[in-house]
Amino acid sequence: MKRIEDIRGGLVTFALAALTAVMSLGLTGADRVAMASDGEITYKGLVYTLDSTDATAAVCGYESEESRVTIPESITYDGVTYEVNRIDDQAFTDCVNMENISIPDSVESIGFGAFEGCSALEGVLMPSGIKAIEDLTFSDCTCLSEIVIPSGVVSMGSGCFSYCASLTKVVIPDSVTSLGGAVFEDCDSLSSVVLGDGLTEITASMFEDCVSLKSVDIPKNVTTIGRNAFADCDEISSVSLPKGLTKICAGAFMGCVSIESIDFPSSLRSIGETAFADCTGLKSVEIPNKVKTIGNNAFENCTALKTVLVGKSVKSIKKEAFGGCAKINRISINAGKLKKVGGDAFDSLTSKTRVKVTAKSRKSYKKAVKLLKKAGGKKAKYIYKKSA
Repeated sequence: MKRIEDIRGGLVTFALAALTAVMSLGLTGADRVAMASDGEITYKGLVYTLDSTDATAAVCGYESEESRVTIPESITYDGVTYEVNRIDDQAFTDCVNMENISIPDSVESIGFGAFEGCSALEGVLMPSGIKAIEDLTFSDCTCLSEIVIPSGVVSMGSGCFSYCASLTKVVIPDSVTSLGGAVFEDCDSLSSVVLGDGLTEITASMFEDCVSLKSVDIPKNVTTIGRNAFADCDEISSVSLPKGLTKICAGAFMGCVSIESIDFPSSLRSIGETAFADCTGLKSVEIPNKVKTIGNNAFENCTALKTVLVGKSVKSIKKEAFGGCAKINRISINAGKLKKVGGDAFDSLTSKTRVKVTAKSRKSYKKAVKLLKKAGGKKAKYIYKKSA
């Protein structure tokens, strides 16, 4: 999948020596300190910018080949002690030799792309006080296998862990309420996910192409599953949807070939285009009564699909919604509010398909049958059932 282009972009147990080294570093005359013309200082490979107004320092770069990095809580320069409270944008981008980094609790913010492309990075000790993980922070850290997200984090930016090919497990704490898109896109090894109850939306492409993910429980407060959120998750076979879910966006589960059934909550109101297209293992679908529109190609090429039950509020079934579903043998549909059935919505129905149409009158029944036949259902057998 094409990675985002509109932005630039476990916890590992360290040896006692690495942990105890998170302390003040005195940059005195005896130390080897380089002062650049732009006001940056370099010490032990770490490059800092100093802010004299509040006596704070930011790590803005790294100029060493060392594999283990420990950021101190503070540094002292020219007799002034500066608290290290942030890591700037792209500070460690493409530091391909770095394997582990310890970040002190004094750090409150980490900039976008700060560790992007650190392909050897295996472990990160995250600070407990951090509130946000910015866009692309750990993107392309292909050796990162586990990460512990601190309980105080409230937001996670777009693509912040995308393309972390070795990441196997993720726990998002309840404190997280805001997510960008593609947070874990293309994390090939990700197989275990725990999502916190602070989430109200599964964002676009959040787990797209996570080909090892087998199951997911969507938190109870989620109302929307975004575009391509779980697209092409080949191994996912079990999805638990919350009772308050109202919207499944375009392509949300497209290409999830291992899903055999899905229980839609009664709260659901919208199923977007291609939402379940190419789910070749899906065998049955029951559309809830509050859904008014089934999007274009919503269930296209669900080649194992046999049973389709359409809720009584559906007004429109868009084009090719069930196109290529040649094994459908039973459809139940309510004619009461049905106004439009798009071209080839049922283009693969056969003479073995039985379509039960519930309607108030024969006239209403015949009108619905005409719509269905025009949409590709000419060969099917139709059964009239008078509504109560």
